[in-house]
Amino acid sequence: MESREPATIDRISSLPDEIISHVLSFLPTKYAVATAALSRRWKDLSTSLRDLDFDNRLVRSNPLETREFKRRDLEFSRFVVRVLRQHKNLNSVRRFRFQFSVDYYDCELSRDVWCPWMESASDESQLEEIDIRLKSVYDVGPICELWSPPVSFFTLKNLKVLKLTGIIIGVMPASICLSSLKILQLLKVRTKDFELLTRLISGCPVLETLHLENCCFKIWNFDQVLIASLPSLKNLTVINNDGWLLCSIEMEAPNLEHLYLLKFGELQFMGSSSPLSCVHSVYEKTLVDDDGVEYRHHDGPRRIGLLTQISNAKEMLLSWQTLNFLTFVNDNVAVQPLLPVFRDLTHFTVRPSENSSRYSDTKLARSSFVLHSLLNSASKLQHLVIDMGNRRIRMEWEDAEELAYIPECMLSSLEEIEIQNLKADEDERKMVAYLLKAGAVLKKVNLHLFEDVVDYDLGDMEDRLELASLLKLPRRSSTCEAHLFLPNGDEIHIDSNM
Repeated sequence: MESREPATIDRISSLPDEIISHVLSFLPTKYAVATAALSRRWKDLSTSLRDLDFDNRLVRSNPLETREFKRRDLEFSRFVVRVLRQHKNLNSVRRFRFQFSVDYYDCELSRDVWCPWMESASDESQLEEIDIRLKSVYDVGPICELWSPPVSFFTLKNLKVLKLTGIIIGVMPASICLSSLKILQLLKVRTKDFELLTRLISGCPVLETLHLENCCFKIWNFDQVLIASLPSLKNLTVINNDGWLLCSIEMEAPNLEHLYLLKFGELQFMGSSSPLSCVHSVYEKTLVDDDGVEYRHHDGPRRIGLLTQISNAKEMLLSWQTLNFLTFVNDNVAVQPLLPVFRDLTHFTVRPSENSSRYSDTKLARSSFVLHSLLNSASKLQHLVIDMGNRRIRMEWEDAEELAYIPECMLSSLEEIEIQNLKADEDERKMVAYLLKAGAVLKKVNLHLFEDVVDYDLGDMEDRLELASLLKLPRRSSTCEAHLFLPNGDEIHIDSNM
């Protein structure tokens, strides 16, 4: 009797259109459209996609010559135009993602590839998310023509997420109303209209997340102030690595929870000395990093003013360079800073700036001076992380017995300390010894060695004994456990008879 192969059952085709369309929404549009070859039904589905995701990297294969890159990018542009023209109802599109990355110099992407259909969007548009990313690997400047969005683009009533990268914006309408927008992210956006951001933010009454990164707004007067009232804002990020965001920002944000500032300290909160006076206004996580910012005599008081306004943060991360700024609060003279009281702070991290090697050991030595002052100001601190980075930082710690006053957190609340990139030199050993002696309620101290400190095989007995001395330092807390880790994460176990 001949054996019969089981009949193949097409289970996918038996699914309703709604489910198949939902499955296709997880695919890049390049692959979703390719399903049109299966049947007329699939062709109809491919021309009514509600999620469009275009990425020119999918049509490339490395390595390619520049000429071949250009040819494939041109094919990609034509593909995008064709898909948009053949779409049955662009008003039904929910998400539109367009990414165009180039790694050659003479590229100029025509705005006709991606702009027209958005510019013709009507009040019936169901568009909820727009993510346009134009990137140049060599960062040689813009790769797209000037774009002046029409009024209809800024009245999309269902739009919740707007992310723009590498866009040059021209004239914008005087009135903007994005009544549902909750997330606004602008990366490397350029414009000659300084008031653009003010009008844009003012037209987003329910905005919850604002991310500004390396944007350039044409400013003729460096004293320009961007004023914004964002009652719903919960997350604020301002990154100014390129140094082109020269204005200051005054903001009313009573419900802010997360703050991230990088190379930008010109932020002031309006309404009161502390916008967090409301019961439900609590910052949960704060990061301030003055990496690469040249010190000016007024920077110390400004940083302290900012810390005062976010003094009820629960979590905070500061760079060593920011701590260094805080020492100068009196005409460029290093003095004990008048830090605010951080009543709610439970987690604090200090880490080096990304290019900390620019700063001398002596300059960073002042930072440890401020770190001790900050411990004095955080009576409820529970978790302390100190990242020493790849430079030697001179620490000025005294023995616990010689201190006239030990910070309250060291006696009552600080339970965990983590020290990263430890080089175990004399200054750092003093710091570890102080923390162990002063920590009355410590439960755990984790010490992570810097990669150049010790050979991984630990074959030298002298090195083993020297490392063992770190784990044998006196501890005030009888329940404190100390652990020592290699750069690869392996823990060093020291024999008890050593």
